[in-house]
Amino acid sequence: MPTLHFLDPNPSGHPPVLLLHGLGADGSSWTLQLAALTAAGFRPIAPDAPGFGQSSYDGRGWSIRRIAGQLADLLQGLGAGPVHVVVFFPPGRCRSAARAESPGTPRGPADLPGAGT
Repeated sequence: MPTLHFLDPNPSGHPPVLLLHGLGADGSSWTLQLAALTAAGFRPIAPDAPGFGQSSYDGRGWSIRRIAGQLADLLQGLGAGPVHVVVFFPPGRCRSAARAESPGTPRGPADLPGAGT
């Protein structure tokens, strides 16, 4: 299983907010939002998807469903759930897959349609 690199600048913040980057980016693309969310008391968590940024890639193929499962495992390992999910790209697909993989974990969609498209 790939090792997911992630930014978690406010582990004691609440509620957690999962920030998912778009293609060709990584978790650091949320730097400005990390600061603002931390200042507001939230717990922003910005992972690098497998094969992006500092996350490893196992070569077994890339699917939204697999990535959603890996993200659910990451959140469970961090004790962070349920979480608010902000998706940069593709709109809604990661959130929908995460719901299928881990019902009740993602809260309140916040897609950014048009971003990254």
